[in-house]
Amino acid sequence: MQSHHQPAGTPIIITLPGPAIHHRSMDSVRDLVETQLNRGESRLALDFSDIRFIDSSALSLLISIGRRATNLGGGVKFCALQPAVREVLDITRLTRLFDVHGTLESALDSFAK
Repeated sequence: MQSHHQPAGTPIIITLPGPAIHHRSMDSVRDLVETQLNRGESRLALDFSDIRFIDSSALSLLISIGRRATNLGGGVKFCALQPAVREVLDITRLTRLFDVHGTLESALDSFAK
């Protein structure tokens, strides 16, 4: 998992580690995202291109991340969702809560709007 530092004022890109986010791997995701939020970086683009599976604990984590970023005046964009992950987010209706984009470029562009 990596975060890409962008020039000041631009969103932070976080590439999530694959192939899954679940109860055993979510601490590393939480730590990386919390580090960015604690630095005041509240505009995050989460790249799901390597993620093939998420469980309910991951869904809870994503909701928590979204709330915290919003409370800090920013937001979270999801991009490059694999079909199985998109299906889980659709079924749980989290696609209504989060701004979902097909590509990283689209997600980053949406922050300017």
